[in-house]
Amino acid sequence: MLSKSTQGALNEDYVELIADLIDDKREIKAVDTTIRLGVTRPTVDKRLNRLQSERLIIKLLYKAIFFNETVRALSEDSRKRHNIVVSLSSVHWC
Repeated sequence: MLSKSTQGALNEDYVELIADLIDDKREIKAVDTTIRLGVTRPTVDKRLNRLQSERLIIKLLYKAIFFNETVRALSEDSRKRHNIVVSLSSVHWC
């Protein structure tokens, strides 16, 4: 079982990915997330069901995935943190 902090980080990663996919395609389904992550459909379904139970996304059966502006802001915050980490990882420390 994953810790709460790990669960939260995974949720943020998925929300960030979903935001990216929605920006690219306007409407996405679970299969789009599966393809982008390169993981199995049951893995994605489990995480999406968890996101839905936490009211981070709305997943309609056999239809698209949506979320509200609050969750959009969460995805943007997550993206900013990831960009900082990437920037720091490319710095050559003396």
